[in-house]
Amino acid sequence: MQHIRTLTRLLLSVVLLLTSAGIVPTQAQAPTTTQDSYTLSPLPLQGAPQLESPIAYMVDIAHDQVLLDQGGEQQIYPASMTKMMTELVAIEHIPDLQVQIPITQEMWAGLIEADASTAGFVVGSTPTALDLLYGCALPSGADAVNALAIYVGGSIPHFVELMNQKAQELGMSHTHFVNGTGLHDPNHYSTAKDMAILMRAALANDTFRALISTPTYQTTTGLTLKSTVSWLLENTPGFIGGKTGYTPEAGRCLASTAELNGMTVLMVTAQAQEKGHLQDAHTMYSWLSESYGYQQLGTQGDPILSAKVQDTLPSKTIQISLATDIAMDIPLNAQIEKTMINQQALIAPIREGEILGTYQIKVNGQVVYEQPLIAQTTIHRSFLAYSARKIQTHPIAFIILVLFVLVVGLLLRILQVQARRRRRRKRRRQQSVQHNR
Repeated sequence: MQHIRTLTRLLLSVVLLLTSAGIVPTQAQAPTTTQDSYTLSPLPLQGAPQLESPIAYMVDIAHDQVLLDQGGEQQIYPASMTKMMTELVAIEHIPDLQVQIPITQEMWAGLIEADASTAGFVVGSTPTALDLLYGCALPSGADAVNALAIYVGGSIPHFVELMNQKAQELGMSHTHFVNGTGLHDPNHYSTAKDMAILMRAALANDTFRALISTPTYQTTTGLTLKSTVSWLLENTPGFIGGKTGYTPEAGRCLASTAELNGMTVLMVTAQAQEKGHLQDAHTMYSWLSESYGYQQLGTQGDPILSAKVQDTLPSKTIQISLATDIAMDIPLNAQIEKTMINQQALIAPIREGEILGTYQIKVNGQVVYEQPLIAQTTIHRSFLAYSARKIQTHPIAFIILVLFVLVVGLLLRILQVQARRRRRRKRRRQQSVQHNR
């Protein structure tokens, strides 16, 4: 028993020594997670020109990326941007846009007194519904608005109810309409963000898209209508169309859209002075056409880590891929960096869900994508491969290991010899006792 205790103490001492030398493995605790995850952080607009409008909200509706939010949720008076809702509701409620709608005195009531802009549809004329829609969209005619409202809703108040119902349906939670023209009323309000929601929904309708993108239109009654954004249509890169608005309380407003470098940009500005709303659109879209674009930075499944794992036999490889497609609006000349941070050495054992590091994509030094490198399976350690590597990197430990084997072998041999001698002495005693008998 004394010999066994001595051998045990010796073994424990040697193991402790080998552990401190790094030759005997210890179990490390690593952070783990059970599923793929990533963080996508689109880049804020960089280097954009200063706008004259104090309120501005801009979004790439093709890729759901907000590019600019300058008071986008601040309450505004939408003025004639309201007519986008008038047009959308009318389009949805009039199945045949070639239907003729007689113009009555009721449709002109109060417009001259309010100094409202009009398209010129005279009482007794019979323009088509499409004529009236162009009358709303191009010269921003309040007479066309009232004609459509009374035809669709039976009365202007009932039509306004339809407008507010549509606003709620679209999620325009900070909007309330009192009329279809946009004439000022303290209870007729919205936000730039809500107007962007409205225009985005309306752009899905081909008729609406045609309305805002047409510079001039000839009605069936002989009127020539000219768009309030015709200058932008002629002079601004990628410009599709838009709807202006103005009252003294609202200032100069504009909801517009342009297609530029793979982006479909929608911008709403408000409270500008003079022609600031038109200049803002021209300046911003011109700058975007030369400076910004939609770019693919990575595709789901692209390999981001493929490396052999140490201490495995046969050798095993760990592979990790992008968890999602990565694309966003960024500067055209942006510096793109793809790097690994906090990456651990790939040494078995590796547990399923263990975080091995982090993959990052930076645009102009700012992190836009981050994904933890997560082991998908457990990889076990091979003691032979582990020992071979440690022997190469720790020659002293190798010598200790050899001495350990020799000492253990010698001790085992000594114990065997001593056990054999005890058995012999025991047999001799037994034989002596039998002989004496």
